[in-house]
Amino acid sequence: MNPRLELTIKGEVLVDVAVEPRAVSFGQLGKAEKTARELKITVGEPDKIKINEVAVDDPRVTLTRKSGDPAGSGAYEVAFNGSDKIERIAAKISVKYTGSDVASIEIPVSAMIVGDLRYSKSIYLSKKDGAFDKKEVVINSRSGKTVEIKRIEDPDKKLTCTIVTRKGESAMFTAEVADPSASYKQLEQHVLKIYTTDKDEPVVEMTYMLTERRGAAGMGGMRGMIDPMKLDITKPIDLGRPRPPAPTAASPAKP
Repeated sequence: MNPRLELTIKGEVLVDVAVEPRAVSFGQLGKAEKTARELKITVGEPDKIKINEVAVDDPRVTLTRKSGDPAGSGAYEVAFNGSDKIERIAAKISVKYTGSDVASIEIPVSAMIVGDLRYSKSIYLSKKDGAFDKKEVVINSRSGKTVEIKRIEDPDKKLTCTIVTRKGESAMFTAEVADPSASYKQLEQHVLKIYTTDKDEPVVEMTYMLTERRGAAGMGGMRGMIDPMKLDITKPIDLGRPRPPAPTAASPAKP
C-alpha cells in the first residue's frame, strides 16, 4: 500500500488591475424601472499600468466616473436606464489597459425585466420511490390583480397538466409525467406554454426538466431549480489584490 500525503496550499493572486464587484447584477426589475450599482477599478502599478477605456456594450446601461483618474484607479456608477420589454439583460463592461501582459477585463452585467405575473421559470420532475413527482405550479400577480389561465400547451406532450384554479388572486395547475413508465435516464428539457389574460405576458413559457436521477438537474448537478438571475452577485468576489508598485531607488525592497 502506497502512503498518501495530502497538502493544502494557500496563496494570494496579485493582479495588475482589480475590479469590484467582478460581476454586476441588477436582479429583477419592473418594466421601465431604473437602478444603479457602483464599480471600483484599482490599478496596482499606476506608473506602469494605464487605463485606456472603460465601456459597456449595451445602450440601456451607462457608465459615469464618480471619482479617480480616468487612466488609473477610480469609482464608477453603473446605471440601468430601464426597458419596456420583459426580457433578460446580458451585457458586459470592458476595461482596457496597457502596460500588462493582460490587455483587458470583462465584467458581466445582468438583469431580469419582469412583468406583473410572478411564477417559477422552470420546474423539475424526478423519480422518488419509483414514481415521478407531481408538481403544483402557481401563477400570481405582483400588483394583486386577478390572474387567469386560459389554457396550457405542451408541444412535446411529455406532461399532463390539469388546471386546478383557473382564475383568482392566484391561478394554479398541476403537472405530472404523461407516461410514468417512460425512461428518462438522460436529462430531458422541454418547454410548456401557459396562455393567460395578462396583456404583457399572454403566453408564459416555462421550462420543465425530466430525469430519473434525484437532484441532478444538469448544469453540473445543480440541485433544485435555482434561477441564476436571483443569485446575489452584487457583492464583491475576491479574485486577488492589486499588484503592489515595483520598488524604486527611493523605496528599496525589504529583505
